[in-house]
Amino acid sequence: MPILHTALHSEAKIFKEEFNLSKIESYRKIEIFSRDDIVLVVSGIGKISTSIAISLASAIKPNCRDFYLNFGIAGSAKKEHALGDLRMIDKVVDLATDRSYFSDFLIQSELISASLGTSDLPVAKINPIAKDGLQSNLSKMKYIQPSESDLDLYDMEASAFYQSAIYFADSHRIHSLKIVSDHLEGIYCKAEDVENWAEQQKDRIFTFLEENRNFLTKESSSKYKISNQPSGLMNSILEEIQSNLRLTASQKSELKKAYEYWDHHTKHKDDSWKKFLYADSDKVNKAEGKIRLQQVISTFYNRAG
Repeated sequence: MPILHTALHSEAKIFKEEFNLSKIESYRKIEIFSRDDIVLVVSGIGKISTSIAISLASAIKPNCRDFYLNFGIAGSAKKEHALGDLRMIDKVVDLATDRSYFSDFLIQSELISASLGTSDLPVAKINPIAKDGLQSNLSKMKYIQPSESDLDLYDMEASAFYQSAIYFADSHRIHSLKIVSDHLEGIYCKAEDVENWAEQQKDRIFTFLEENRNFLTKESSSKYKISNQPSGLMNSILEEIQSNLRLTASQKSELKKAYEYWDHHTKHKDDSWKKFLYADSDKVNKAEGKIRLQQVISTFYNRAG
């Protein structure tokens, strides 16, 4: 059922041991482990490696594509997220593109949620200094300061994980769990620290995984199956926005996901999104249309509740 993703072997250890996984493929630094209906891909650090790894695992094990879980460590600038804490990610912001990705949680979980920024470089308040484990050359690498936005955590993979997995599964089947590894002080943890934190949190990790698997099993049954047919209201709203902003096929897909999130999470809906549409007297242009679309999408996500 699931495709599990980690960047590091120290993050992957609990899955390999719990499910008795064996390596089935290796592509340079990317390694794929599997047994029966479970696949684990270890990508290495970074967005490009992550995107390739998710695509490879999805192609090799198409029967596992109904659920994706990214697990790994993340730094935090906020002391309330203590070292070793486990967080459920509800929003990911790619710091290079400023594009956001949202998890759609259809189950109730005891885990505390957090937002996360994904960077192309290590995030630190001062120049990183590696302890003798994770990477020996971090002190020589470029790094960036924490974002001024109110993000809880930072990593280097999650946005690529979401962006890749969404090609194969719906948003409520794509999730990320992060363990807080540092407070961006420029000192990085050892591999054994990661393994120890994961071991301490493994019951909660596997409970989260099992709860989602059980929900998806029910969703697939005839009794609980959710219809994929759009409602008349949904068709009407999407058609109005698409026609007004003259959207491309990919933009229509992005809009539909945002609407579905809003529709599922919002009890009292309003027409606040309409203020971003063109008036009859407005001049339509491509650049302005993109801005207006992102405003509509942000409205759907931010007004859910």
